[in-house]
Amino acid sequence: LGPYGPTDLSRLEKQSAITQILVGGGPDIVDADTPSICAAAAAGANLKIVGQFYSSVDLVFTANADKVQSLQDLTKSDVVVGINTPGDTVDAVLLGVLMQHGIDIDKVQIVALGGSSARMRALLAHRVDLVPIHADQADSIAKLGNYKVLIEPWKEYKFWSNEVWAVNGHWLEKPENQRVVVDMMQAQLIANRKATNDFDWFAQIFRKYSNDRDAAHWPDDRVNAEWTLLAQEVKA
Repeated sequence: LGPYGPTDLSRLEKQSAITQILVGGGPDIVDADTPSICAAAAAGANLKIVGQFYSSVDLVFTANADKVQSLQDLTKSDVVVGINTPGDTVDAVLLGVLMQHGIDIDKVQIVALGGSSARMRALLAHRVDLVPIHADQADSIAKLGNYKVLIEPWKEYKFWSNEVWAVNGHWLEKPENQRVVVDMMQAQLIANRKATNDFDWFAQIFRKYSNDRDAAHWPDDRVNAEWTLLAQEVKA
């Protein structure tokens, strides 16, 4: 859409780093987690949320069931929870669930571990006892030991703003940049509709762009399971 050349895409592992680089005048448009953008704006940063990237999240909080059987077990002194970054969207999802169920969050030990692959490795190595990982990752490690899904966020929240498109407010003042945002959000809406309603399109794009190294070789039934989860259960 629009008179644009190839997009320059950069990947950052930590959501908080994405917000920090936007504050510093980095990329024009970023996919960032909602809480850190709101926190930065509340602290005085001139940041603007211009659209929803996707809602909810297919992350599930998976536990070492030898030590953790319930949410209350997370308050035990020898239980450690690993997340990406304190204060980010995953941290907010977890704390919201715990508070909703009356768990004393001050007794929960939380450490920063980075992305979902790092968190999964830490859980398998018994360095931590609960981590948020993608649903398909949880399915795979269930075959390796006594691991159980403790929290499915889409069942706890009617709606969760997981990631948003955000820009620097100064950048957005230019009319030509406002046009860019409108065109990008139009493309986003088209992609969301197709991803929700057109399995063949989703499968093609998933196999091409998924960060799972083997996604290009996933059979249709496995891709369909992922699509059904995201489109119908999570409603991402």
